[in-house]
Amino acid sequence: MSDSTQATTLQDFLGQDCWSALTNPGNRQAVKAFSQTLVPPKEIRIRDSTYEILSFLEEGETEIDFQTLLARAKKLGDEWHPFSHVFLRENQAGIPPSLQNTQTFVFPHSTRRNEVLLLAWLGHGWCFKSITTDTKWNDRYRLIRRKVDKPKKAGG
Repeated sequence: MSDSTQATTLQDFLGQDCWSALTNPGNRQAVKAFSQTLVPPKEIRIRDSTYEILSFLEEGETEIDFQTLLARAKKLGDEWHPFSHVFLRENQAGIPPSLQNTQTFVFPHSTRRNEVLLLAWLGHGWCFKSITTDTKWNDRYRLIRRKVDKPKKAGG
């Protein structure tokens, strides 16, 4: 569908009053701010730490099995501290609302009895949940890892 066809479809869906408000140059900052709430962030900051939110899937994939998920976690540099998931849950106010109902965080190295630990939005807050490893892992499931600042080179 072309951009102009998509715009016409959106205009029809919103109605003229909403479309006029959306396209009014005076509303650009508000429209941008609202649009950013629809796009999940790739990084979040909680207290003094930045966390990266990474997909396990590669281009063209819609789902993978658990063994592939483990291999990708290793490839992505999953060096998870055993209590990081507790820190995230205890500081869940720092997890943006745009991630609620859209992403579930997987802790791949928490596997026990063919189950893996997740941090999922369950309607009222972020809660721990276990899921069997025979699940098909789609783009909803994400690796969250603490971002480590790279040291600056001397003289640079």
